[in-house]
Amino acid sequence: MLIKLCIYILVLTIVYFLVPNKVKWCAVLATSIVFYLSVGIQFSFAIIFTAVVTYTAGRLLMKENERRKKRLILTISFLLCFGMWMVLKVFHDFNGFVMPLGISYYTLMGTGYLVDIYHKKYPAEKNFLKYFSYLSFFLQIIQGPVSRFDSLSKTLFTPHSFSIERLYEGILRIAFGIIKKCIIADRLALSANYIFANYQNMNGIYMFLGMIFWAVELYADFSGYMDIVNGAAYILGIENAENFRQPFFARSIEEFWRRWHISLGAWFRDYMFYPISISKWAQKAGKKARSVVGTKLGRLLPSFIALFFVWSATGLWHGVSLHFLFWGLMQMVVIMSGILLAPVYDKVHSFFRVPADAWCWKCFQMLRTFLLFAFMEIMSQAGSVTEAISMYGKIFTSWNIAVLRNISTIFPDMLQIDRYLILGGMILILIVDILREKKIKLSTFLMKIPMIPRYVIYIGVCYVIVLCAARSGGGGFAYATY
Repeated sequence: MLIKLCIYILVLTIVYFLVPNKVKWCAVLATSIVFYLSVGIQFSFAIIFTAVVTYTAGRLLMKENERRKKRLILTISFLLCFGMWMVLKVFHDFNGFVMPLGISYYTLMGTGYLVDIYHKKYPAEKNFLKYFSYLSFFLQIIQGPVSRFDSLSKTLFTPHSFSIERLYEGILRIAFGIIKKCIIADRLALSANYIFANYQNMNGIYMFLGMIFWAVELYADFSGYMDIVNGAAYILGIENAENFRQPFFARSIEEFWRRWHISLGAWFRDYMFYPISISKWAQKAGKKARSVVGTKLGRLLPSFIALFFVWSATGLWHGVSLHFLFWGLMQMVVIMSGILLAPVYDKVHSFFRVPADAWCWKCFQMLRTFLLFAFMEIMSQAGSVTEAISMYGKIFTSWNIAVLRNISTIFPDMLQIDRYLILGGMILILIVDILREKKIKLSTFLMKIPMIPRYVIYIGVCYVIVLCAARSGGGGFAYATY
């Protein structure tokens, strides 16, 4: 998938800057269609069906003024789109049925588009091909982002001239994304998958390492993909939504999910959390609860109700299975606990006289958040709730610290060269994420290096990328939905 994606990026970039301005968006559409058909022509009906339903409903919403009829149009459209998604998802999870590429993403994009039109945020698109270009844009179809029509259309349908600055910035970001994917994610998966596949025979230290490996692998894979597609879009002058903002620097799980898969979280926030939390029935429940649980908890109840629906839906979005539902509810419990225990944390700060902005406290919070995220990810990685519970039990039994004394035992089922590549890659990720957190561009940082050493770095990185990509075979992406 990675090699195919890079080939299509190269072809589109060349074609895009050769064709006349008025048909540049057509070049994007044509590339998206060919790319989609090349990976799943038998399931193209799904994206066409979603596009036709949401485009037609959008046009009807623009013409209709009666609120009751507009709600009916919206309801029918949701039932059709989410109904098809649910049927295919159930077949996929329980019968081995192959999901259409990107359906979990373009379903959210299409339904979000309708809600925006319903609320008159912007007018419906009249040109079906332009709307289909938005929905099928191949630089977001594999695993996001979940773009908004009003944001993406501003640059997707506007012709852009070639820019050497954008080319340089875009290539740097693509290269960094490939490093994340090929050097870290694909190789770290060897050890992570080996540990999880043999967890019954593993001691606690290996299960702990497997938990860490899986979290880092997932980040390298998913954010690496986003760097590749957003770097490619930037070369074209198209602004794809950002999906990551250094999540491992988050100091709470709530903040973590504002930094991880940002576009998905924003969709659930805007189209589910806010409507539920401010709904009449949720507010009424909150008022009734004040006399029972107190004013403070009563005020929080509507938000907690909304969180329950959001995280239940988020879990089932990842997979129609009990362990995914549990994974979502685990996130909800931790977030709620953080909100309720905030006064306790303040008292702890006051008692120990530890400033909230002290670097040691910040580091503790970041480490705690990362470990919580990695711990809860076991529930999504396991094949069932029972298997996840067994894995959790393994973490707390028979630790053998001697494992940590040798790099060969830390990373099982892996070549020695790959172990050192992973360590080097993780250090590189840390450096780049620190630069990004400080609002420093990678290109700005590199340009401060003298020319000869800088080009030695470029050549070395290109060599390692080609070598590692060839060895890994350009595998698929962890968050891709079929």
